[in-house]
Amino acid sequence: MEIKRKETDVLVIGGGLAGCWAAIRAAQLGKKVILVDKARVARSGASTFTNQMLAPTPPAEIKAWKKEIVERGEYLNDQEWVETLLKEQKDRVQDLVDWGVPFEGNPDGSLLVKRGRGHGVTGAVLCNGHTMMDVMRRKAEQLGVSIVDRLTITELLTSDGKYPTLARVCGAVGIQTREGTPTVFHAGAVVMASGQIGSKMRCHFVNNLAGDGVAMVYRTGAELLNMEFCTTGNVSYFEKRFHAGSQALLVGMGAKFVNARGDRFMTRYDPAMLERSKLSTLVQGFAKEGVSGRGPCYWDMTSFTPEDVAMIRRLLPTTLRPFDEGGIDVRTKPVECAPVVQVASSCGEGGIRVDLQCQTTVPGLYAAGAAARNPVHGIYSAGGVNLAFCNVGGYRAGEAAAANASLVPLVEGQVSQTLEGTFALLDRKDGYRPDDIVKEFQSIVIPAKVSLFKREVRIKDTIRKLQELKKKLAEMRAADIHDLVKAVEARNLVQVGELVFLAALERRESRAWHFREEYPFRDDKNWLRWIIVKMGEDGQPHTWKEPVPFDRYEFRVENPECTPHPLAV
Repeated sequence: MEIKRKETDVLVIGGGLAGCWAAIRAAQLGKKVILVDKARVARSGASTFTNQMLAPTPPAEIKAWKKEIVERGEYLNDQEWVETLLKEQKDRVQDLVDWGVPFEGNPDGSLLVKRGRGHGVTGAVLCNGHTMMDVMRRKAEQLGVSIVDRLTITELLTSDGKYPTLARVCGAVGIQTREGTPTVFHAGAVVMASGQIGSKMRCHFVNNLAGDGVAMVYRTGAELLNMEFCTTGNVSYFEKRFHAGSQALLVGMGAKFVNARGDRFMTRYDPAMLERSKLSTLVQGFAKEGVSGRGPCYWDMTSFTPEDVAMIRRLLPTTLRPFDEGGIDVRTKPVECAPVVQVASSCGEGGIRVDLQCQTTVPGLYAAGAAARNPVHGIYSAGGVNLAFCNVGGYRAGEAAAANASLVPLVEGQVSQTLEGTFALLDRKDGYRPDDIVKEFQSIVIPAKVSLFKREVRIKDTIRKLQELKKKLAEMRAADIHDLVKAVEARNLVQVGELVFLAALERRESRAWHFREEYPFRDDKNWLRWIIVKMGEDGQPHTWKEPVPFDRYEFRVENPECTPHPLAV
């Protein structure tokens, strides 16, 4: 078997906004950088269809913006990270402007700021995600970053050859998805920016994200944080026939949600923020209307002006395309819509634990973007925080990785064992197809009674089914290289899914995406805690709880109490 080998100071895995930032910053500091993506940098992942990022914060308003984000994040935020992001986001946006990213502007030349999902005093600036990512790729290439498109990383390498490691991460192995050539990357530091967990693979608008990075990092022994919040969704399934993503802009422009009776039902679930409520409340509101017999529900965009529609076409062309192709004019009548629910971390609700430098708990390994648990959000705070964390977190991860890159020898036995284990699936004539594994996984975790409406007996049953499904992974087969990549994704998806429900079993309250029928209250007395999961030396997941460190934070719940979750109404 021919094996390609590449050596670099910093290896960045994932070519979205966070990954590009990490690669650019490390290259600016004079390091040799390789940026790898399983598809094509500037056309993969969620960054390409996003359109808004948290606006630069006026210095005099940092405290007010921080307070709002902490309150919206229900006090599970890392408040040191919130302040860091608010102070540094202005510089990162200015960099993007200087490099040529065309943000929407006001007549006086200032950036247009819109208040959408979750925004009160905070706001977001707007740009086209495709154009932004074209600029990021071009900047990385100008700085000498070596970009490797269409290569799937299958495993991280450790300097002691062990999983979990007692030493450091020192590289990765992967497969060129068109040639089938195995590739070994020997790196002084690795930044994991592989994007969100997503169980609606191959049937959604971001369709190749399986939580690969989260699973690989978990296997190195690094800690994951708040995985219980990774049963998420989006209001994105229109007219029972097509998906259209990224609707935060639409609610900021005045779109309303109505049920079959014509009632604006978000008055029931969040009378203050209405359609600009947190995504979890929106999705759960749609679901509750349906199970209560008040569905179907609709997006009402009839108040949009021609100028509004023109702006959407500039910023979200892929969102309007299916409407156009279906002959639907969103200005003439409400459009039927339903939520799509999945095991996912689309906004960094849960994921890899990082510190202020985006260092994981394993030396030599950093994380940024949606692969990391977004420390700014808490559970979810406001629209645009995701991309702002990609900006600031990616920059910081690249800077820290560059400063701490240290090449140590690879363990060749680990390299050969990893590659042989992966390619063995091509020699297997009988067994489970990767698509069959993914479909079975979806059938287990996506039904609303499992994902949205949790109860201990059903959580335990879900864990049992996922553990049974894990046994089938050893019997997977791959017909070709494309199938082999799918097998890698299926393995990672099942592993991450089990961790989500193990963490969900621990949190005995209801908060944001995590709703427990037997504990229908947000319990700030007992559950202002982070739940951590980590692979132990026995190879099994171990969970524990840590109290949020309010002793060093500016904002805290003054009178903690139990309050009903929106689904309890």
